[in-house]
Amino acid sequence: MKATEIKKVACAATGVIGSSWATNFAMKGYPVNVYDISEEKLASSKEFVEKNLNYLKEKGLLTQQ
Repeated sequence: MKATEIKKVACAATGVIGSSWATNFAMKGYPVNVYDISEEKLASSKEFVEKNLNYLKEKGLLTQQ
């Protein structure tokens, strides 16, 4: 499969590694769904990803798009 064929990404588990992968794919422009059995971890993962993307945007390493 070519990268151009990827339409959506899913990350199963939202620990540090899963959340980091979600951040990486989101910053590349892919829609990302994350899954975890814990609602608490899902919420903290969302905060983690948003914080990382905002940091990258503030540093000029990522555009709003």
